[in-house]
Amino acid sequence: MGAAGDTVIIIPAYNEAMWIGNTIDSIRKTGIKAEIIVVSDRSMDGTASIARSKGVKVITLKKHLGKTGAIFTGLKEALKRKPSAVLFLDADIEKIRRKTLIEMVRNAMNGTRQDRSVMTIAGYRQRNNREIQTEYSGNRSFSLPAAWKLHSTKFKGTPTGYGLEEFLNGSDIFTEKKITKGNPFVQRPFDEASHLPWIPSADIVETKQKMQKKKIVSKKVLRFPDRFPKIRGFSSRKRR
Repeated sequence: MGAAGDTVIIIPAYNEAMWIGNTIDSIRKTGIKAEIIVVSDRSMDGTASIARSKGVKVITLKKHLGKTGAIFTGLKEALKRKPSAVLFLDADIEKIRRKTLIEMVRNAMNGTRQDRSVMTIAGYRQRNNREIQTEYSGNRSFSLPAAWKLHSTKFKGTPTGYGLEEFLNGSDIFTEKKITKGNPFVQRPFDEASHLPWIPSADIVETKQKMQKKKIVSKKVLRFPDRFPKIRGFSSRKRR
């Protein structure tokens, strides 16, 4: 579907060495032509080297910025290509449905052609769970106008939790929001964590504390997933 430059797929990854290779392979098995950009969010387990061995573009962050920071770093790079479709995909996808991915790309391309700000969300389910999730899915596509508008918001989000997804769900920058009709993607169960535990870096904790002190955000907004170390003053959530 189109030339590789017409579609750019951004994959934010933090310590996803166990999964990133399979995710890239799954994308390629669909036969869709796309440039893949992996943003390694200061991973310490070889995520970046594995992605490079797959022949994709890899951006390595010197500081751990969290999912939102990684996404926006990749988005800035993607917009240099002026693509017709920009996709965000999670790094731990076990099975990508070809028809669903095509639907995401087509919706974005049609939106670009019509100069409309269109976002499409692809549902997913965990391997050990039949329940389909859409609201907090990290797998989304954007028309070029939508991608530019998202980039211009300079949304910083929260380093952990579902800050970006919540922002996208509630944002009025999109002309149209769609949910794919095809089968959901299959992702690893949440309890199958990377072999390297996630430890919040000092700069992230410091940033959160500064934000709280300046009353930019409340403590309720700053969340750490359940599998992360508990830090006094912060609530928990299952996944970043």
